[in-house]
Amino acid sequence: MIHKDKIKNAFKKIVTNKIIWGIMAIILPFIIELYKFEKIDFNMQMITRVAYIYGIYIALGIFWLLNKFSKTVKKICDFIMKYRYVIAGILFVLMVIFKVNFSSIGMWSQYMNEPDTSNEVLGEARGIRSDEWLTQSSFMIGQASSKHYDVHNKNIAEGTGNMLMISAPVSDVLEICRPLLWGFHFLSVERGFSFYWCLKMIALVLVSIELVRIITRKDNSLLVLVGGITLAIAPPMMWWMSTAVVDSYIYGAATIVLFCCYMNHLDYKIWKKLLLALGIIICLPGFAFMLYPAFQVPFGFLMAIFMLNSLIKNWRKLKKSDYLIISITLIAVGVLVSRFVMLSLDDIKTMMGTVYPGKRMDLGGSLDFNYFIGYTANIFFPYTEQIVNTCEPSTYIYSFTGLVILGIAFFKDLKNEKKSNFYGLTLALIVLYIVYLVWEFVGFNSLLAKLSLLYFSPAPRTHIITGIIGIVLSIMLIERFKDNKLFSKSQAIIISLVVALFSYIMIRQSIYNSFFTLLKYEIVLAMVYCLTYFSIKGKVKQWAFVMFAVAIMAGVKVNPVSVGIGPVTKTDISNQIKSIVDKDEDALWIGSNNITGQYLIANGANSLNGVHTYPSFKWLNIVDPEKKYNDVYNRFAHISINLSDEMRFDNIAPDAYVANLTYQNLKDLNVKYYFSLSKVSDEDAEMFHLNIIYSDEDRNQYIYEIN
Repeated sequence: MIHKDKIKNAFKKIVTNKIIWGIMAIILPFIIELYKFEKIDFNMQMITRVAYIYGIYIALGIFWLLNKFSKTVKKICDFIMKYRYVIAGILFVLMVIFKVNFSSIGMWSQYMNEPDTSNEVLGEARGIRSDEWLTQSSFMIGQASSKHYDVHNKNIAEGTGNMLMISAPVSDVLEICRPLLWGFHFLSVERGFSFYWCLKMIALVLVSIELVRIITRKDNSLLVLVGGITLAIAPPMMWWMSTAVVDSYIYGAATIVLFCCYMNHLDYKIWKKLLLALGIIICLPGFAFMLYPAFQVPFGFLMAIFMLNSLIKNWRKLKKSDYLIISITLIAVGVLVSRFVMLSLDDIKTMMGTVYPGKRMDLGGSLDFNYFIGYTANIFFPYTEQIVNTCEPSTYIYSFTGLVILGIAFFKDLKNEKKSNFYGLTLALIVLYIVYLVWEFVGFNSLLAKLSLLYFSPAPRTHIITGIIGIVLSIMLIERFKDNKLFSKSQAIIISLVVALFSYIMIRQSIYNSFFTLLKYEIVLAMVYCLTYFSIKGKVKQWAFVMFAVAIMAGVKVNPVSVGIGPVTKTDISNQIKSIVDKDEDALWIGSNNITGQYLIANGANSLNGVHTYPSFKWLNIVDPEKKYNDVYNRFAHISINLSDEMRFDNIAPDAYVANLTYQNLKDLNVKYYFSLSKVSDEDAEMFHLNIIYSDEDRNQYIYEIN
């Protein structure tokens, strides 16, 4: 008996000996190497794999420290929440002073063969973000550089480009509804561009934090901060940062926050209520002006749920003054939207009449098993080039299984839930979440798709809003079931292990199988296990720590930190273009492709081609009066121009075509200058009467005058 007790005590000492566990942890990576590869080669790949495991140890150490010093963490979070607007204001001013932006505009350095003009301080410019650096940023800079703040910039698409629809600065009362662009009106172009990006990033975080404050207890500053950051810097927000997706989210979420704040604080003084109403007058039309129904329609339903929930709970408390303020707000919004429609109706009709994307009719159901499991790969997208288009599969990261389990618990305790402040909101969000999942993975018939308006929203775009709802519901239910007794510790461990194992099997069967390495599996399975376990056990603090780490890893590195706009406006070729424009302002230019055409626009030149958000029939009808190629050019398009002896249009992608134009076509259009990144052959130079007026053979930059 004594012998057995000695053995038992010795075993207990070994199990609890921290030194032994430390040694085992140190040698574990090498044991894994031997098991996986049957040898240990001290090469860079092996060192990287071992470093990843040690990195996990460090992460666990940080996690332990955060738990141990949770009171200090709470004090820090309380401080940040208390002074969040002061902190945001200081950061904003400093970044604008130093011309910081988050644009991939440095890609122009590569395309213009100007490597010495790259402007990234941290991170890297991403070519895949051409919607931003090639399109959106070029229009903004071009509009500001040309000093033409008209709604229709004469330099873009022969004066048919509507800058309200492109989100470039304009001199109109409607600009009050686009605060992201205000900086262009009183700052230099570089700082106006910085103002746009910095305000966008800060507003994205702040409105997300305020949105989470609506659905949580105000004293839980850690959950509010992490929830807001998780919503703000999630992969879809970061990969689509420059597009109408993020702008719509900012204006839409701000509208929710302002309206709920008004309704939940009807005891506010009149001046505070008027400020909230002014905010709605700015943000609600701003949301409408984005003209991106693929996001606006599904997000609009989310807005309606939040706002109706707040209205229903508080409408009996409304006073006569509130009805007056609400009426004035609605009238002001109506007037601003009416003016937008008046200025843009013809352009909207043109856009809606395009082959792409105007006639797109979606019935949903296009997402499959691969898209469902794709969230596991998202945390690695900023660090790899294996995925060609990282924007499309970008999605929110959270524990779907944990959410389902907590959702079931919510319905099982429905009688008690009805007493909760968030009962109606939670129920409505769960219903909307299920509807969107059905739309994405099953689809609707044509009648239901039209009645719901979801036919405007392809399933991948709806999935972004589904992810937002998933995060919001996760936060609400985890806090609701905080430290719950739904499962014992051992049950929760088993469930989480099963979910992690099932995730592993699903990844192995998906298109991401070749993408995942041993190290990626280690990281993602640990993430799945932790998020599931902390969700179903209601461990709010621990869940927040893991979500924060996931959010940082998946989102922070997506967009570069850049300074200035040198790659566009401070090169020899840009100076040459601007020099010619100064002397011959109204002259019409063409670029050899969409890249050169858009570069001309960014430098204030009157360019026939580049990127057109809808067709410019003004010049298209001149070269193709019979509309023979209408199906080719009647679309959102990246337009290249090829010098040819025969006029024709070639469709090369759903959003791109080549216009083959003759010398007579160019004369009919009064084209005077031609910008190319390759030298024109002697034969074409003679055929098109080209006279070279600038060349840099080292950089392959050529400007020709057409005589």
